[in-house]
Amino acid sequence: MRAKARCRCGVAATLALCAISLVGPRGFSWPVAAEELPPVPTKQKAPEPKGLEVVGLEVKLANGRKKVQVGDLVSGFVRDVWRSFVFVDIGTERDARLELSEIEDGFPGRALKAIFIRQHRVESRVLEVGENGAIFLTQRSGDLTRPPRLQKQDVNRDPEMLEKLPTGITFQGQVADFLPTGVFVHVFRHPDEKPLLGFLPMFLFAPGFDRIAVRGLRIEVQKKGFDPDKGLLLTMQTK
Repeated sequence: MRAKARCRCGVAATLALCAISLVGPRGFSWPVAAEELPPVPTKQKAPEPKGLEVVGLEVKLANGRKKVQVGDLVSGFVRDVWRSFVFVDIGTERDARLELSEIEDGFPGRALKAIFIRQHRVESRVLEVGENGAIFLTQRSGDLTRPPRLQKQDVNRDPEMLEKLPTGITFQGQVADFLPTGVFVHVFRHPDEKPLLGFLPMFLFAPGFDRIAVRGLRIEVQKKGFDPDKGLLLTMQTK
């Protein structure tokens, strides 16, 4: 009987400690936000199946899993949400990527975490299949033509060069990527030089740009300023 009593007391003490750790001091309780929940387990990396090959823009898997090609309409669910893209399970060996720049026509002006949550069901078109099998999706209407993706080594990020870029001169630029607050732009000074990377905030958009913004769109920009920590600031408002 004494042993059972001690056992019951031990259980009660353990439960009391758990309650204290959740409730906190003076009865304050912390709400459990979605971001604090354990992440959805990612797929276990399976051994690469023999016969995996990329033919043109089509992924073929020897293990019989789903294959996709550019233009296919696919359905899946969100596995994880990052700042500028979400991972979507569409039944292929690798999760597909839906970028902020491809969630709707024009400029969204919203964070992905305000739009998508884990397990959210989405329908998209296959925009691109990389040579390494990476799959990119789009929810935009219209054609699927996009410029090649530039790598970091293909862009000039030299702070001295960015700071010396003159103001008051219009440069040709190309929309490179989206953030909820604006777009990154590749600025071209000379055809033989690497483009410079600048940021165009949404409050410096030209009227109507938010309706037509898309990765690869050619635009005209001017230097607005430079910050050593934030980089080159651009504007489309030249008047």
